[in-house]
Amino acid sequence: MSKGKRFSLGQGRGIGEGMMEALVAVCERIEIVGSVRRDRPFVHDVDLLLIPRMIEGERTDLAEAPGMVSLVDARLDELVAVGRLRLESRGAGAAGWKIRRYTHVKSGVPVDLYATTPALWPVQMVIRTGSAEHNVYLCQQALARGMRLHAGGEGLEGPGGELVPVETEKEVLDFIGVGWIEPSRREIRTRYQEPRR
Repeated sequence: MSKGKRFSLGQGRGIGEGMMEALVAVCERIEIVGSVRRDRPFVHDVDLLLIPRMIEGERTDLAEAPGMVSLVDARLDELVAVGRLRLESRGAGAAGWKIRRYTHVKSGVPVDLYATTPALWPVQMVIRTGSAEHNVYLCQQALARGMRLHAGGEGLEGPGGELVPVETEKEVLDFIGVGWIEPSRREIRTRYQEPRR
């Protein structure tokens, strides 16, 4: 997440939906996450989580396995070529997920794309939705149960260190003992953040 200029939720949601429309054909799955999903009135960026559609071919940045090509790469290159996006950075994360940072050229809104796998999708949905403070809370709750929720989205470990297979975001939250929490309620307020009365 960038900490620069703020944009309205409506503008962020519109850019996120436009990005989903541009990428849906080259993704197995794609969703808006982050502050837009949490319905924050103002956002610093737009975050999208995706599972790239893969085909056989030469390895590229978002590919998970040798000999596989992510169709997302070519589509993003097209969006850059026509001036819709500007690439800011590419980065690799742990356990197979990757991040790409772009700027939506027309609006100046930063767009972060996170690629993951089907097995990590539920944990990534929790982590990438945030907020950062809420993720700390969730990690603490997991530790209290002898589990470990990886803050980078690399999975949920059970008490024996084994990865817990989860199929939904709700299962992740249930396993760590907090139950379903609507994305718009995933904020932790401190006394310093409370509105003045």
